[in-house]
Amino acid sequence: MVDNYQKTTGDKNTKFIQIKEKFGGLRLYHAGGDERLRKAIMLLEHLSYTTCEECSALGRVRTNNYWIRTLCEECHFERQRKINEEV
Repeated sequence: MVDNYQKTTGDKNTKFIQIKEKFGGLRLYHAGGDERLRKAIMLLEHLSYTTCEECSALGRVRTNNYWIRTLCEECHFERQRKINEEV
């Protein structure tokens, strides 16, 4: 994403400082960039709350054992099954 942004805009001053998951969603921290980049980041962060982290299907934020993740129904139940097997 960074390389494509720099190629299309010519902006070599934009730096992505940190990309991580927080509270079940994507967080992108950056310095520089224009309004187009900020809107794209806002869209990606918003979509991350409805996209399964495991398979990219439609999902939702779920809490389990103090972890907050965005998962679809199938991946959520598979994760629950594995947790129950470990107990």
